[in-house]
Amino acid sequence: SECGIRSRPPKGGSSPRVLQLHIVGASYTSEVWSPSSNFGGSSWASAYADALDEVCETFQVSLELVFVGEGLGGGGDEVGEVLKLSRSCRAYLAVGKYEDVMSKVRDGAGFVRQTPDMLVFFNAGFTCQDYDWRGCLEACFEGQGGGSRAVPFLATTNSELENFNDMEWLEENGFVKEGSLASLGEDVDDAEVDEVPLFAGANPFVGSKVRQSGILGNDLYVKSSFIFGGCMTLGGGGGGGGGGSRKRGGDDLFNDDDFDDEEVGERETSSPSK
Repeated sequence: SECGIRSRPPKGGSSPRVLQLHIVGASYTSEVWSPSSNFGGSSWASAYADALDEVCETFQVSLELVFVGEGLGGGGDEVGEVLKLSRSCRAYLAVGKYEDVMSKVRDGAGFVRQTPDMLVFFNAGFTCQDYDWRGCLEACFEGQGGGSRAVPFLATTNSELENFNDMEWLEENGFVKEGSLASLGEDVDDAEVDEVPLFAGANPFVGSKVRQSGILGNDLYVKSSFIFGGCMTLGGGGGGGGGGSRKRGGDDLFNDDDFDDEEVGERETSSPSK
């Protein structure tokens, strides 16, 4: 399909499929947290491992989480290293704007791929006047010849209105198919994946911590209360077919020997792409 999850297949039927997710705009105050932060004594690495291990086992996949953001500055030894969170999940932290980080990536030269299997945005604020997301989103397609296929994505917002506004911004700027908003609410039970460019609704995995924005006295909210996603494209045209599995040159970070011999939390020695 035009916008499907394409993972690298198992080698000889023994290794799990590998999916790489790029978490864009990550920071040490949200997506990951420093050891000194008080989150019930749990490190961000163990929290992600606990949350994702069952998913990986159920769907027989391994996950590579690439966190990219200017808010990851000052991360110390964690930044720039491939971290093994569990037997089925690894992570990499990169400091900087997404487009700047991706401009240094060369497929086959390291951990980070030019085109991920999925993009993830937590409270990105596409319509916020303080940010310009165009360069970042265009960088998602530079590794595939100007948008040869669509890329699955997920995004969260704090309110239903922001959810709609962000979807509208993506459509107006050509990052989802024209007419995507108009198709929301239609019966898609029998539709193919590439016929459902957008979905939206309440986030079933939202937390319970109530916050106050400080703008209005009664402006209470819960972070990431709403979610939307679908297929992101370049130019709103949806792209063409797209190739098969992306292969990485050199050492495979997910061979069976690594799983059997390494301890969880150990840093890899292979150098990520620079």
